[in-house]
Order: sequence, then C-alpha cells, then structure tokens
Amino acid sequence: MAKATKAPGVKSNLPPGFKQVKAVTLPALVLQLNEPRILQFDAAIRQSTITADPKKQREKPADIAPVTDLETGEQFTLLVPSIVKSELSEKYPKDTYVGKAFRIVKLEKRKGKRYHDMNINEVAIEK
Repeated sequence: MAKATKAPGVKSNLPPGFKQVKAVTLPALVLQLNEPRILQFDAAIRQSTITADPKKQREKPADIAPVTDLETGEQFTLLVPSIVKSELSEKYPKDTYVGKAFRIVKLEKRKGKRYHDMNINEVAIEK
C-alpha cells in the first residue's frame, strides 16, 4: 500500500484563526506498478493546458484529473493513463465517475503491447 505522507506544499500550520479552504495547486500523482490506490475523482478528466517546448513535444498534452486518495486524505492531480480514461468514459458516460471512488492498480505490460494493463474497481465508501 502507499505510504501515508503529507502532500508537498500542503501545510496545515496556519496561524490561529485561519483554515485552508482550497488547495490551488496540487502535487502530481503518477500511478506506480502494482501499487493499489483508492482514488475519488473530484472532477472530470480533462486535457492539461500546460504546453511544453514545441520542438520537444512529441505527444498530445496529458489527461489529468483532480483526485483524493481516500486512504491518506491527500489531494493530487492524477496523470490519467489512457486505459483508465477510456474505461471510465465508456462505463460512466457523461462523467458520472466524478464523486465515485475506484481502486486502481497499474499492472505489468502484456507481451508485445505498449501499455500497462489496469485493474479498476469501483468501491463503496462505508461511513
């Protein structure tokens, strides 16, 4: 499982009388091989507006989504793998995956394939 660590740049040591309302910038999250994450999608997947140097850019901008890791409470900007985007878009039309939680595991590449398999399961949040 992932270690419970505080997100870089997100500090809770505000002076008395203040509380954080919204994290304007979020650290990036890249799914690691065989490391399960339970993530809630806080908004729809979108294409990043960050542009690289056109001479160095070989592919389209990354797909990203704000997520909350439900095991740690940390918020991230998830760099969404293509498989995750296509599966969620197909099975949850009109962005109905937003507000739902998923256990996502990045698996090994299949022989002869360019991409990693993904294990994606919707999970219920028990209160």
